[in-house]
Amino acid sequence: MTPENKKTRQEIYAENASRKLAAKQEEERKRKRSNARYTIIGTIVVVLIVLVLILNSNLPYRATALTVDGEKYSVTDVNYFYYGQYYEFRNQNASYINYLIDVNTPLNKQQYDDETTWADYFKDQAVDAIEQMQTLCAAAEADGVTLSDENKAAIDESIETLKGYAKTNGMSLKQYLIAAYGRGTTEKSIRSIMEKTYLAAQYSQTALDSFTYTPEQLTAYYSDHADEFDTILYAYYRCDGSIDTEDMSEEAAAVAKQAAVAEAQDLADEIILAAGSTEQTFTDAVDVLANDTIISTSSQGNNLSAVYGDWLLDRARTAGNTTVIDTDDGAYVVMFLGRDNNDYEMKSVRHILITVEANDDGIYTDEALAAAKQKAEDVLAEWKAGEATEDSFAELANQYSEDPGSNASGGLYTNVVKHQMVEPFENFCFNEDHTYGDTAIVYAESAQYHGFHVMYYVGDAGNYADSLAKNAMLSADYSAWEESKMGEPTVVRGGAMRRVGN
Repeated sequence: MTPENKKTRQEIYAENASRKLAAKQEEERKRKRSNARYTIIGTIVVVLIVLVLILNSNLPYRATALTVDGEKYSVTDVNYFYYGQYYEFRNQNASYINYLIDVNTPLNKQQYDDETTWADYFKDQAVDAIEQMQTLCAAAEADGVTLSDENKAAIDESIETLKGYAKTNGMSLKQYLIAAYGRGTTEKSIRSIMEKTYLAAQYSQTALDSFTYTPEQLTAYYSDHADEFDTILYAYYRCDGSIDTEDMSEEAAAVAKQAAVAEAQDLADEIILAAGSTEQTFTDAVDVLANDTIISTSSQGNNLSAVYGDWLLDRARTAGNTTVIDTDDGAYVVMFLGRDNNDYEMKSVRHILITVEANDDGIYTDEALAAAKQKAEDVLAEWKAGEATEDSFAELANQYSEDPGSNASGGLYTNVVKHQMVEPFENFCFNEDHTYGDTAIVYAESAQYHGFHVMYYVGDAGNYADSLAKNAMLSADYSAWEESKMGEPTVVRGGAMRRVGN
């Protein structure tokens, strides 16, 4: 090695130091990159954890879903009305709910109409209910109206009832409220909404109670609206002239209609030629010529079909009058049977229904009839052997009656009107010889049941004609009052509305 290629000790030390510094700097850069990566990942994990916690908490259900005149309602609040409307709808349509809604399928997956799901329908109903409640509450507060002690006690009782339901179902109140009204529902939220609904109802009832009418006013109003209120008794049969095809021609439709009109005219001629046209001659003619059954019914004038309503309401009609009325796809044969001005006393009764059990072929055997009759007699005997009071009868009705419409209210039917119940039931109600506490066992058949009614006569429940007039006048006066209070509220649906019903 020449002297020129030799490195001094100092140069060697400097090179080593430089390499160490570069390695250290690279290590530091790697450490910073690693820290940054883990910081980002950690931040994402924290965000995800927070999001999961929020979604599994009540926070989304406390978000504002609806605002009415500045008053905010959370998802939980709206859910109370949403599910309330849903449960009420199911109860009112219990006998055929399965034809309307599949209770096992989410409502947002079922169409109410071409553009609206059932979930949307109940949301709209909930919004309308909240709008009305909020407006009436605001009006009540403006008038200095506060919740009465009676209604405060009623709310407490309602909460206790909910606790009872929860206990019966093996749940805490919180669990039951969530199951019934959705996530986020608490006793506090339920109580808050109840206070508003009770205040609105109290304010409305005060207004209703302020409207009073004299007997002369009721009579005059009914007379002026007799065609709306009178009960029309009639029978009809429809001769179908429609064609079940997508490409029917006008000629084919005309031929089908002509055949239906001819059938209807033959029926009418048969009825009119019969000696003394009655419902029975109508029935006989349809049975013979059409091999079918008629529909015999009654309706208030304002509920009659537009097809034949005007003809039935003509004051020239007398019992047995029969006519044929054409429609676009057939014809009706219609017989006028009578007109009732509803000037009679409604009735209140209690009953215990013991149904006859049909066999597997749908037949009510003599043995089943005898068994049901014996049970009815045993129930009546049990009542007679006890206190034999109206209250004790009500207790037995709650215990034994198979009528879902009254077996939780002591078997009570009040304001019973004519042409409403099966004939034997009605005959008991309107027997003029009955006095309070009279009992009997009557047998009745309908499309829904065959059974024995253990009857208990309570008494008169007011004049039906006066009731119709009063209800119509109250409705008109209350609507005018409510409109004056409600005005045009400002309603805003928030994005959280999507969580209602979920």
